[in-house]
Amino acid sequence: MQRRLSVWTDLPKGASVGCRMADLVYHEAVDSVYAALLSGMSGSVDLFWSELSSEAQCTLPLVPLQSVHADHADPAAGLMTVCGLDGDHLEFALCGSDTIATLQERVADAWALFPGQVSIMAEGVPKTLAEDTTLADAGTCNFQAVRCAHGALQCVESALEGAVVCRDIRKGTVRQEFCGHTAGVNCVAADFVKNIALSGSDDASLCMWNMQDGQLLLTCNHEDAVICLRVCFVTMQALTGTDNGILCLWDLNLGEIVLECKPIRQHGNVASLCCMDVNFERMLAISGTADDKMRLWNLETRECIHTFNEHRNYVQAVQADFDIMRAVSGSSDSTLRYWDLEARTCLLTMEGHTDEVSALSVDFASEQALSCGDDSLMILWDLKSGVQLQVFRGHEARLVSVVADFSQSLALTAARDETTKLWDLATGECIRSNTTNTALTSLAVMF
Repeated sequence: MQRRLSVWTDLPKGASVGCRMADLVYHEAVDSVYAALLSGMSGSVDLFWSELSSEAQCTLPLVPLQSVHADHADPAAGLMTVCGLDGDHLEFALCGSDTIATLQERVADAWALFPGQVSIMAEGVPKTLAEDTTLADAGTCNFQAVRCAHGALQCVESALEGAVVCRDIRKGTVRQEFCGHTAGVNCVAADFVKNIALSGSDDASLCMWNMQDGQLLLTCNHEDAVICLRVCFVTMQALTGTDNGILCLWDLNLGEIVLECKPIRQHGNVASLCCMDVNFERMLAISGTADDKMRLWNLETRECIHTFNEHRNYVQAVQADFDIMRAVSGSSDSTLRYWDLEARTCLLTMEGHTDEVSALSVDFASEQALSCGDDSLMILWDLKSGVQLQVFRGHEARLVSVVADFSQSLALTAARDETTKLWDLATGECIRSNTTNTALTSLAVMF
């Protein structure tokens, strides 16, 4: 028994898509499949094959077509069908013995994605099928594989010992390792569609990685350890903060520094940067430092616009929305503060942690914030009132990172107990806990 798999793609019309057909089984009917494809088409399509071998490739331009598929292939020969197009669809003829997991792997390989970024669904079935379901067991319907903008549940993790990995959160398995740093890694950022990750390290380097094959794409060297990082993957710009207090704006296409904001010296001393956030379009940044201060920067003029002095210890975490000029900060003084950046005032001080606040994730639209601390707790806050909405317990050591998708009520945390935990924000339940076997420092997540 065989089924068709319709693969949605967001590539523009007129572009071409190449699918690597390695590891597929070919047989004498390939010529017949080719003839059937041509005879079934309305309009013209260029279909090119290299030699009929395990390395054969098929390339088709994305143009509107009538339904094109090869439904006469011999199932006994295994998965052996070429690709056809139906409008913006890629179509594979598949065998009934193939599983959903196999389909995810084939499609992910063709798209240069991780399998978790491909969701396989049967027509008429409202939810994703189990990965071990065979196509024969799934029924006689067509199958759709959607390139997911959400639901992939992948993360990139950085560790004190210098490791950087990409992990499947649902399975807990490592998808890819990125090897190259010679010291601890403090921060990461990732674009799971472009398959690009960046990491900043105590070895004073910012590294850019190919998430698909783990290859190092670019190294940007600094004068001191890279402590914090923000990236715009649309414009390929990165802002880094270093241990010697410098903010560096990078052009990642060129691998060059565009500008630097030098640290503020007090009594001849320079405070280390602990955290920062940025709006690349407006060229505004905010930084938290080890001198208990938070500073607002104009990156174009390289000037510190304002210094906020209200915290009483290191400012460990900050997140801002520069469109509405609001920010939330977390400090080693165990408090969170909600700021009006335009008025330069603190709107609210939130107390609840019994130790340092180490990480934040904020949803300014709903005015909610998640804070993590050295007390091993995560707390959900209402920024309008300062009230605690939920306290999350489960980690056994200091939390170091949190990333949340408030629209899906999900958050992922990392802690020094060598675990990551996926939380349901609505119920407070820990949905999944993964052991990392190393002390983590930072997370980048695709929910």
